[in-house]
Amino acid sequence: GIEPNVVTYNSLIHGFCMANRVDSTLLLMEEMTATGCLPDIITYNTLIDGLCKAGKEMKAKFCNPDVITYKQAVLPDIVTFSTLVEGYCNAGLVDDAKRLLEEMVASDCSPDVYTYTSLVDGFCKVRRLVEVRRVLKRMAKRGCQPNVVTYTALIDAFCRAGKPTVAYKLLEEMVGNGVQPNVITYRSLIVMMDRLCRTGRMSAVLELLEAIKQSGTPPHHNIYVALIRGLCQ
Repeated sequence: GIEPNVVTYNSLIHGFCMANRVDSTLLLMEEMTATGCLPDIITYNTLIDGLCKAGKEMKAKFCNPDVITYKQAVLPDIVTFSTLVEGYCNAGLVDDAKRLLEEMVASDCSPDVYTYTSLVDGFCKVRRLVEVRRVLKRMAKRGCQPNVVTYTALIDAFCRAGKPTVAYKLLEEMVGNGVQPNVITYRSLIVMMDRLCRTGRMSAVLELLEAIKQSGTPPHHNIYVALIRGLCQ
């Protein structure tokens, strides 16, 4: 019969990953190499993505760039690095993600906004805002412009940290750079406005509302709901 090739195996691996059957995927990869069909970068990227999404970051570590290169002489690409950075951050392994990004740069594989945003979001979730600022400086140094996901993660983090002034400035910077807030951005602002209202910080609430208006973006109707609720308390 016709022997399966790398494209055949990659399709099967992708299917198993989509079905969250990553253990079957690992067995399939063993079968693949046993038949003399060597994995390519698509194989590894698909497997790593499946492992990370299934919450198996420790197994994904065994498919890290060093191991891939050593085993099969397959050079990791930006997808490999970015997928692992996001996977580690989602698992709270932000220091591993940071080290991986440094390894990425050292290997002359330039991180993109997706890679940096994953790391920014990871540090934001664990409230390590000093590290967040360092990542932003590194982004600026490499000429990488934050996108709406980056700014939203930042605004949410500083809102939750009780730093509305920083959140205002980020909103202004965001719109000034031509990046429009989305529904999730507004959700973070609404949460902060509601919190400020509940603690009686109405001057801060009005300052935030003015910042939103000055940004040129029409305020979401829920922002006015939070404002009215605060004034009625």
